[in-house]
Amino acid sequence: MSERVEHERSPAGDRRTGAATPSTATESVRIQPKPKVRSTSDPAEREADVVASAVVSALHTPATALPADASSGGGRAVRAGHHHDVDGTGSNSPAGPAGRVQRRADAVGGALRQVAPRVQRRLSVDTIDDGDEFLTEFGSLPVPKHWGFTPAEADIYQRWIRDDAARRFATKDELRDAVRDELRRIPTPVGYVVANESSDDATATVISASTWTSSTGELDDLQQVMTREVIDFGEDPRDKVPGYDTLLKMDPKFQINGNVLTKGPDAMGSGHASDKHSGAGYGTKFTLGGGVANLKPGEWTLRGRQHYEYQQPGGPWKPLPGVFTVTRTMVRNGDHYELSQTKTGPGVNLAAGPATIEFETRHAMERLTEARPSQDSDWDRDSAKLSGAGLRLNTLENSRVTVGATGQVIDLWYREFQAGGAVDPSLKGPGGGPFIPPGSVSPSELKVLWKQARAAVDTIVTKALGPGGHAPPPKIEFYFYPEGAGGVRQQSYYTTAGGGSYKVLLKGKDAANPFGPGQSGALAGNLKTSMPGDIASGGWTAAGKLERFCKATAIHELAHMLHALNDPEVFLQSTIMPGPGNPIQPDNPLHPESVHVAGVNETVLKALNANLGGDSKWGYAKANPAEVVAEGFTAMMAGKSVPRPIAAVYIAYGGPRSATIDAMLAKAFPNGVIPGISQPEGAVGHM
Repeated sequence: MSERVEHERSPAGDRRTGAATPSTATESVRIQPKPKVRSTSDPAEREADVVASAVVSALHTPATALPADASSGGGRAVRAGHHHDVDGTGSNSPAGPAGRVQRRADAVGGALRQVAPRVQRRLSVDTIDDGDEFLTEFGSLPVPKHWGFTPAEADIYQRWIRDDAARRFATKDELRDAVRDELRRIPTPVGYVVANESSDDATATVISASTWTSSTGELDDLQQVMTREVIDFGEDPRDKVPGYDTLLKMDPKFQINGNVLTKGPDAMGSGHASDKHSGAGYGTKFTLGGGVANLKPGEWTLRGRQHYEYQQPGGPWKPLPGVFTVTRTMVRNGDHYELSQTKTGPGVNLAAGPATIEFETRHAMERLTEARPSQDSDWDRDSAKLSGAGLRLNTLENSRVTVGATGQVIDLWYREFQAGGAVDPSLKGPGGGPFIPPGSVSPSELKVLWKQARAAVDTIVTKALGPGGHAPPPKIEFYFYPEGAGGVRQQSYYTTAGGGSYKVLLKGKDAANPFGPGQSGALAGNLKTSMPGDIASGGWTAAGKLERFCKATAIHELAHMLHALNDPEVFLQSTIMPGPGNPIQPDNPLHPESVHVAGVNETVLKALNANLGGDSKWGYAKANPAEVVAEGFTAMMAGKSVPRPIAAVYIAYGGPRSATIDAMLAKAFPNGVIPGISQPEGAVGHM
């Protein structure tokens, strides 16, 4: 059987004749498929069906454009030597099958003349072997299925259909040979294969290797051919791997458009490439130095469909063989997170991990602070205990102080919890007996507390909030309370009440009468091992010692307040210690962060103890890093130097800074240079 394959394109004019041709047809391909013959016992009728099928397939080809064997001048559709008129002249048709053939041909010829626009023929094949089918498409244009075209050859075939050159081939073999000759003239990557290369569990990294050759036989011919990687994640990958943002800034070969990441282009002249997927991004940490986000903490999966493409000079990007799946998975394993990564696809089956992903300490502290941004709940709890113990608030003074040349004002309040309030009936005394409400702070103790609290404020305004110091807090509130009030300990609180308030709770006998019998409170019980005790020892008289101790105690608590003001995230988490010292329970989603912070705090304290030696006055500082900051601040406010280990922790944990404080800190380091310490654990290297 002899068939015709015709590929046509509607141009602006007939390039063979120069005549203008109206064009209403879009670019098209005309393929006359092997006719499907009805089952019939009459050979002539089967022949009629074949001819009708062949002619109908050309309905969009005008008669004036038909080749010589089917032209408007009485051309013929040929099969096995039979000739049938198809010009629609209305010739008399014989009866029987031959007549039906004639009538069908007449109808088709008329349709061709009436509806089809003029189309310039660009590529045609005169004869096709009877065994071929035309079923498969490469790209957007159909390509005969059994012609044996590779995708690269099909690209040439399609380009020939689209361009302006007229091409005609006697047989499909002649066309196929011409396409392959053209391919040999245009360097094209062939034999592209992707395979396993390596993996690294410690960083959840997988690496695959790609190899290829050139259609010309010379790899160097591919120097102008580019390749790139394309991954469609189905979501913005930066939500789970924010390190991609850093990658985009550092390497212009990486681009993200919506959910799709591309990397490239790179020249293909080498014949090989490695594709490295660093599962942990820039390292096995959730953040990079300085808190730049790298990986999202939590449990998640990020999956992308990956393929590779190539581009010949001036041409479009075309796919290379193979589609792959790259998957990152983050899971929580007890008190830490683990990351794994896989890459699978044709010839590739890679897996890496699980890699333990660590927190940068400040990042972990920030996350914990997001869940507990202030000490409001602590103040609510403790003030409720004091009220339940039968104490009521009495305001002693409200004043304002202006800080330096800035003119910023601190609203100061002095209040006392005094006897006379309602007692919580559920309270019990020692051994389950009746609860005895505490009395008020004695007038003499209250006088000392009040006076030294004001003196402490004056000191920090001058030395800590002065030149080079932090902006002052909007409000400071002092609360004085008596001994035996519901087990509430002396401390300061960083609260959000009234737009931001810093509360200092001072116990009467602890602060104002540390030398009295039976005193064993926080600082009173540490006269020999605390900075207020050391400062008090310099007094000449008992009264002088008492005033020094009371003022230093107030400054110590104000130091916590200023620590919270200067670096709230670090302040709030600097008291977390391993075991019972960690308030975050294992069932809390933030438990891994708390374990990390507790471990760092413990490591820093161990190094501090080892480097301080037997200097007893720093004993209270060894409780946790928050106390190191408060004790170091208290010493500097009294004009005392601090040893290098204390200074290093003070800097690393964000202690309050000012020109006066920095001058004191500088004395602790070589050449008087204060080191930059970005993470709390960095203190260890500067002790």
